[in-house]
Amino acid sequence: MTMKAWSVKNNVIIAPFDCPRSLGNDVPSLNATHNLLVNINDVPSGNFVTSKPGFMLSGRKPYPYYTPQSAASFVVDKGVDVCFPYTGDAPDLGV
Repeated sequence: MTMKAWSVKNNVIIAPFDCPRSLGNDVPSLNATHNLLVNINDVPSGNFVTSKPGFMLSGRKPYPYYTPQSAASFVVDKGVDVCFPYTGDAPDLGV
């Protein structure tokens, strides 16, 4: 199977802290930008890296566990418009 012209935007990808992963540039036709990558090596440019995304981290998964703690959380207003409705200056990551 060949991947052609895939776009991956506004996601949160978290690898286990005891087992970092590598995203790398193995798929040249993959357009991956405006994603938050936690514990990922070889992060393509145009993405974000932090170990503290600012999620609630309590309650059921995925909601409300991965809900931003506040409007000041790292994931708030960091995305890019992909034609889905959003509030704020830009879409939040991982929503």
